[in-house]
Amino acid sequence: GKMGEAARGGRTVLFVSHNMAAVANLCGRAVWLDGGRVREDGPARPVVARSTAAAATAAAAAVDLAALPRPAGV
Repeated sequence: GKMGEAARGGRTVLFVSHNMAAVANLCGRAVWLDGGRVREDGPARPVVARSTAAAATAAAAAVDLAALPRPAGV
């Protein structure tokens, strides 16, 4: 594809995406940003795997507070 052609031509491509599958497949290196700070920088597949696992853990831990039972009188 175009990104491979650019890389083979000695060019650097900055690819910004929330599509982790695309990042893992198209990039050799990834920088994981979390809250505007670099959380990890390294080979794309391991960085994507860890960021995806962290997102899944955070989503599983999220609780819909409105769905929790309320104490009587509240």
